[in-house]
Amino acid sequence: MVYVFFIAISILFIECFVFFKITHHVSSMMDIVKEAANVFLSSADDNKKEEIIKRSSVKLFIETFYLIIRFLLISIFIFGLYYLIITISPQDKTEIINGLSSYTILAGLTIFSFIYISIRNVIKKIL
Repeated sequence: MVYVFFIAISILFIECFVFFKITHHVSSMMDIVKEAANVFLSSADDNKKEEIIKRSSVKLFIETFYLIIRFLLISIFIFGLYYLIITISPQDKTEIINGLSSYTILAGLTIFSFIYISIRNVIKKIL
């Protein structure tokens, strides 16, 4: 039961990442930082540089806020699933907590996640 819970959490976490477009926000944050860094290398006057840096700072703050909100929603969803499992099967609580601190289980979940992502990408390319 506990291993099924861990696999379900891994799949749901990956799907939440895809659903909330986390990689899109991270890449847009990187683009904003690159734009701001390029301003320092440009030959524009200081007032123009200051204006661009202020705009970039606001954009970066907004993207960071969106990212934090999405991570918070994912965490609430995962915790809700954990709470549901604990409510249904309270005897598994200590086994779940012990499993989360086991290097073997964490390594296995990481490998499973990579395999799941690979299979997901292959299916996505086929469809």
